[in-house]
Amino acid sequence: MSALVLSETSTIVVGNAGTILKSYNAPLPVELVSFTASVKNNTVNLNWETATEVDNYGFQIERKDKNSDWTKIGFIEGHFTSNSPKYYSFSDKPTGSSKYSYRLKQIDNDGKFEYSGIVEVDLSECYRKDIEIKLLQIRLILKPT
Repeated sequence: MSALVLSETSTIVVGNAGTILKSYNAPLPVELVSFTASVKNNTVNLNWETATEVDNYGFQIERKDKNSDWTKIGFIEGHFTSNSPKYYSFSDKPTGSSKYSYRLKQIDNDGKFEYSGIVEVDLSECYRKDIEIKLLQIRLILKPT
């Protein structure tokens, strides 16, 4: 085991075969490459990719709209330690028609955490189209022939 001093405030303890055992005052050990949101059939699909992970416990998925604070809506386990790209996904079907914001809370095994950037989706257009289609179908059914 050896310790690598990166700066006056950052130290990494390395074990056998170069495995990082502990880091002090170092950045969180996940390199997030992308975080995106898309909507299909009123379902919000979140996708993200990491390039590397060290000591990654997982990702808490959080959502908010204009009338609420951030709320935990799910959790996806991390890959602990990996030097290859990892792909994650999570689907959410919020009720109501609104603009929603999503973020990831990446949590490491020591309990330290960091938030991702925010992605937004607007479901008001999706629901409006559904309502128009339903009303049109009702009119067709009720219209005399």
